[in-house]
Amino acid sequence: SLRTTLGWLGVGGAGLPEGVLHASQGAAQVVLEPGQVAADHLDAVLDGTRLSGSAGLGFGAAVPVLTARLSAQRLDLDGWWPAAWPVGDAPAWRVPAWMAGLQGDLGLEATDISLHGTPLGEVSLQAQAADGQLHLQHLAWTLPDLRVTASGSLGGDGRLVDARVDVEAAQLSALPGPAVALLPPALLPVLRAWPEPASLSAQLSGTPGALQAKLTAETGEFHLDAEPVLDLPHRR
Repeated sequence: SLRTTLGWLGVGGAGLPEGVLHASQGAAQVVLEPGQVAADHLDAVLDGTRLSGSAGLGFGAAVPVLTARLSAQRLDLDGWWPAAWPVGDAPAWRVPAWMAGLQGDLGLEATDISLHGTPLGEVSLQAQAADGQLHLQHLAWTLPDLRVTASGSLGGDGRLVDARVDVEAAQLSALPGPAVALLPPALLPVLRAWPEPASLSAQLSGTPGALQAKLTAETGEFHLDAEPVLDLPHRR
Protein backbone atom coordinates (compact mmCIF):
# COMPACT_ATOMS: atom_id res chain seq x y z
CA SER A 1 0.00 0.00 0.00
CA LEU A 2 1.01 3.66 -0.31
CA ARG A 3 1.35 4.06 3.46
CA THR A 4 3.81 1.14 3.54
CA THR A 5 5.86 2.72 0.75
CA LEU A 6 5.89 6.12 2.49
CA GLY A 7 6.94 4.49 5.74
CA TRP A 8 9.83 2.78 3.97
CA LEU A 9 10.88 6.18 2.60
CA GLY A 10 10.72 7.71 6.09
CA VAL A 11 7.66 9.87 5.40
CA GLY A 12 4.80 9.71 7.91
CA GLY A 13 4.80 6.84 10.37
CA ALA A 14 2.94 5.31 13.30
CA GLY A 15 -0.32 7.00 14.21
CA LEU A 16 -1.62 7.54 10.67
CA PRO A 17 -5.43 7.21 10.58
CA GLU A 18 -6.23 3.58 9.82
CA GLY A 19 -8.55 4.25 6.90
CA VAL A 20 -6.25 6.32 4.67
CA LEU A 21 -3.41 5.87 2.15
CA HIS A 22 -4.21 2.28 1.23
CA ALA A 23 -5.49 1.99 -2.35
CA SER A 24 -3.65 4.00 -5.00
CA GLN A 25 -3.04 3.87 -8.73
CA GLY A 26 -2.16 6.39 -11.38
CA ALA A 27 0.32 7.74 -13.88
CA ALA A 28 2.81 10.60 -13.95
CA GLN A 29 5.87 11.88 -15.72
CA VAL A 30 8.66 10.95 -13.32
CA VAL A 31 11.98 12.80 -13.27
CA LEU A 32 14.92 11.39 -11.28
CA GLU A 33 17.62 13.82 -10.20
CA PRO A 34 20.37 13.63 -7.58
CA GLY A 35 18.68 13.81 -4.19
CA GLN A 36 15.10 14.05 -5.41
CA VAL A 37 12.26 12.43 -7.32
CA ALA A 38 9.61 14.58 -9.04
CA ALA A 39 6.28 13.46 -10.49
CA ASP A 40 4.68 15.93 -12.92
CA HIS A 41 1.38 15.70 -14.81
CA LEU A 42 0.11 13.44 -12.05
CA ASP A 43 -3.23 11.69 -12.61
CA ALA A 44 -4.00 9.30 -9.76
CA VAL A 45 -6.75 7.76 -7.65
CA LEU A 46 -6.04 7.59 -3.91
CA ASP A 47 -8.56 5.86 -1.63
CA GLY A 48 -11.24 6.56 -4.25
CA THR A 49 -10.33 10.24 -4.72
CA ARG A 50 -9.02 11.34 -8.13
CA LEU A 51 -6.03 13.68 -7.83
CA SER A 52 -4.10 15.70 -10.37
CA GLY A 53 -1.07 17.96 -10.11
CA SER A 54 2.54 17.34 -9.12
CA ALA A 55 4.52 15.87 -6.23
CA GLY A 56 8.13 15.50 -5.23
CA LEU A 57 10.33 13.86 -2.63
CA GLY A 58 13.72 15.31 -1.68
CA PHE A 59 16.43 13.36 0.15
CA GLY A 60 19.04 16.07 0.71
CA ALA A 61 18.09 16.77 4.34
CA ALA A 62 18.20 14.45 7.35
CA VAL A 63 14.44 13.93 6.92
CA PRO A 64 12.89 13.43 3.46
CA VAL A 65 10.97 16.48 2.27
CA LEU A 66 7.62 15.83 0.59
CA THR A 67 6.06 18.52 -1.62
CA ALA A 68 2.74 18.35 -3.46
CA ARG A 69 0.44 20.63 -5.43
CA LEU A 70 -2.80 18.74 -5.89
CA SER A 71 -6.34 19.28 -7.15
CA ALA A 72 -9.33 17.06 -6.41
CA GLN A 73 -12.93 17.26 -7.57
CA ARG A 74 -14.38 15.05 -4.83
CA LEU A 75 -12.73 14.56 -1.46
CA ASP A 76 -14.20 12.40 1.31
CA LEU A 77 -12.86 13.40 4.75
CA ASP A 78 -14.26 10.42 6.67
CA GLY A 79 -10.93 8.60 6.98
CA TRP A 80 -9.07 11.70 8.20
CA TRP A 81 -11.67 13.05 10.64
CA PRO A 82 -11.25 12.08 14.32
CA ALA A 83 -13.95 9.86 15.79
CA ALA A 84 -14.14 12.26 18.75
CA TRP A 85 -12.48 15.56 19.59
CA PRO A 86 -9.99 15.33 22.47
CA VAL A 87 -10.98 16.11 26.03
CA GLY A 88 -8.84 16.48 29.13
CA ASP A 89 -5.08 16.83 28.93
CA ALA A 90 -4.74 14.31 26.12
CA PRO A 91 -1.73 14.40 23.76
CA ALA A 92 -4.27 14.59 20.92
CA TRP A 93 -4.13 18.39 21.30
CA ARG A 94 -0.55 18.28 20.04
CA VAL A 95 0.82 17.74 16.54
CA PRO A 96 -0.05 14.10 15.62
CA ALA A 97 2.84 11.68 16.10
CA TRP A 98 2.90 10.72 12.42
CA MET A 99 3.41 14.39 11.49
CA ALA A 100 6.08 15.11 14.10
CA GLY A 101 8.93 13.88 11.89
CA LEU A 102 7.44 15.07 8.63
CA GLN A 103 8.96 17.78 6.47
CA GLY A 104 6.60 18.87 3.73
CA ASP A 105 4.79 21.52 1.74
CA LEU A 106 1.24 20.88 0.58
CA GLY A 107 -1.07 22.85 -1.67
CA LEU A 108 -4.58 21.45 -2.20
CA GLU A 109 -7.65 22.59 -4.10
CA ALA A 110 -10.83 20.51 -3.71
CA THR A 111 -14.13 21.59 -5.24
CA ASP A 112 -16.50 19.06 -3.63
CA ILE A 113 -15.63 17.84 -0.13
CA SER A 114 -17.87 15.77 2.13
CA LEU A 115 -17.95 14.31 5.65
CA HIS A 116 -20.17 11.35 6.55
CA GLY A 117 -22.13 11.96 3.34
CA THR A 118 -22.76 15.66 4.08
CA PRO A 119 -21.59 18.08 1.33
CA LEU A 120 -19.15 20.67 2.71
CA GLY A 121 -18.46 22.86 -0.30
CA GLU A 122 -14.95 23.57 -1.52
CA VAL A 123 -11.60 24.11 0.15
CA SER A 124 -8.22 25.58 -0.72
CA LEU A 125 -5.18 25.28 1.52
CA GLN A 126 -1.46 25.88 1.66
CA ALA A 127 0.40 24.29 4.57
CA GLN A 128 3.89 23.29 5.65
CA ALA A 129 5.26 20.83 8.20
CA ALA A 130 8.75 21.35 9.57
CA ASP A 131 10.67 20.57 12.77
CA GLY A 132 7.64 19.15 14.54
CA GLN A 133 5.45 22.16 13.77
CA LEU A 134 2.55 22.73 11.40
CA HIS A 135 2.23 26.04 9.57
CA LEU A 136 -1.11 26.79 7.95
CA GLN A 137 -0.34 29.62 5.56
CA HIS A 138 -3.81 29.83 4.10
CA LEU A 139 -7.10 27.94 4.36
CA ALA A 140 -10.28 28.99 2.58
CA TRP A 141 -13.46 26.96 3.01
CA THR A 142 -16.50 28.04 1.00
CA LEU A 143 -20.17 27.00 1.15
CA PRO A 144 -23.13 28.78 -0.49
CA ASP A 145 -23.93 30.71 2.73
CA LEU A 146 -20.59 30.54 4.49
CA ARG A 147 -16.91 31.40 4.00
CA VAL A 148 -14.14 30.60 6.47
CA THR A 149 -10.49 31.60 6.19
CA ALA A 150 -7.73 30.62 8.60
CA SER A 151 -3.98 30.76 9.14
CA GLY A 152 -1.49 30.16 11.94
CA SER A 153 1.06 27.75 13.38
CA LEU A 154 0.73 24.77 15.73
CA GLY A 155 3.72 23.71 17.82
CA GLY A 156 4.54 20.19 18.90
CA ASP A 157 3.22 20.95 22.39
CA GLY A 158 -0.14 22.14 21.04
CA ARG A 159 0.69 25.84 21.28
CA LEU A 160 -1.00 28.06 18.71
CA VAL A 161 1.02 30.99 17.35
CA ASP A 162 -0.44 33.89 15.35
CA ALA A 163 -3.61 31.94 14.56
CA ARG A 164 -6.51 33.76 12.93
CA VAL A 165 -9.96 32.58 11.86
CA ASP A 166 -12.46 34.72 9.96
CA VAL A 167 -16.04 33.59 9.34
CA GLU A 168 -18.65 35.26 7.16
CA ALA A 169 -22.16 33.82 7.06
CA ALA A 170 -25.30 34.86 5.18
CA GLN A 171 -27.16 34.12 8.42
CA LEU A 172 -26.13 32.96 11.87
CA SER A 173 -27.68 29.52 11.48
CA ALA A 174 -24.94 28.83 8.89
CA LEU A 175 -22.12 29.39 11.40
CA PRO A 176 -20.11 26.17 11.99
CA GLY A 177 -20.15 24.61 15.45
CA PRO A 178 -16.55 25.57 16.39
CA ALA A 179 -17.25 29.23 15.61
CA VAL A 180 -20.46 29.24 17.66
CA ALA A 181 -18.61 27.60 20.56
CA LEU A 182 -16.40 30.69 20.90
CA LEU A 183 -19.39 32.95 21.63
CA PRO A 184 -20.96 33.51 25.08
CA PRO A 185 -23.60 30.76 25.61
CA ALA A 186 -26.21 33.26 26.87
CA LEU A 187 -26.24 34.94 23.46
CA LEU A 188 -26.71 31.81 21.35
CA PRO A 189 -30.56 31.64 21.35
CA VAL A 190 -30.75 35.26 20.17
CA LEU A 191 -27.93 35.02 17.64
CA ARG A 192 -29.22 31.82 16.03
CA ALA A 193 -32.59 33.45 15.39
CA TRP A 194 -31.05 36.66 14.04
CA PRO A 195 -31.94 37.13 10.35
CA GLU A 196 -28.99 39.38 9.41
CA PRO A 197 -25.65 38.33 7.88
CA ALA A 198 -22.98 37.66 10.48
CA SER A 199 -19.21 37.72 10.78
CA LEU A 200 -16.77 36.46 13.38
CA SER A 201 -13.06 37.18 13.64
CA ALA A 202 -10.87 35.34 16.13
CA GLN A 203 -7.16 35.82 16.87
CA LEU A 204 -5.78 32.95 18.95
CA SER A 205 -2.48 32.21 20.70
CA GLY A 206 -1.32 30.00 23.54
CA THR A 207 -1.77 26.43 24.71
CA PRO A 208 -5.12 24.60 24.54
CA GLY A 209 -5.58 24.95 28.30
CA ALA A 210 -4.91 28.70 28.30
CA LEU A 211 -5.80 29.93 24.85
CA GLN A 212 -5.78 33.72 24.58
CA ALA A 213 -8.56 34.81 22.21
CA LYS A 214 -9.46 38.17 20.76
CA LEU A 215 -12.96 37.96 19.29
CA THR A 216 -15.03 40.33 17.20
CA ALA A 217 -18.56 39.39 16.13
CA GLU A 218 -20.99 41.46 14.09
CA THR A 219 -24.53 40.97 12.83
CA GLY A 220 -26.87 43.78 11.83
CA GLU A 221 -26.44 46.54 14.44
CA PHE A 222 -25.06 44.11 17.01
CA HIS A 223 -21.32 44.27 17.72
CA LEU A 224 -19.36 42.22 20.25
CA ASP A 225 -15.71 42.47 21.31
CA ALA A 226 -14.33 39.99 23.80
CA GLU A 227 -10.94 38.74 24.98
CA PRO A 228 -11.60 35.47 26.84
CA VAL A 229 -9.07 32.87 27.94
CA LEU A 230 -10.32 29.48 26.73
CA ASP A 231 -9.68 26.09 28.35
CA LEU A 232 -10.43 23.80 25.41
CA PRO A 233 -9.44 20.44 26.97
CA HIS A 234 -11.94 20.95 29.83
CA ARG A 235 -14.75 22.63 27.91
CA ARG A 236 -18.27 21.36 28.45
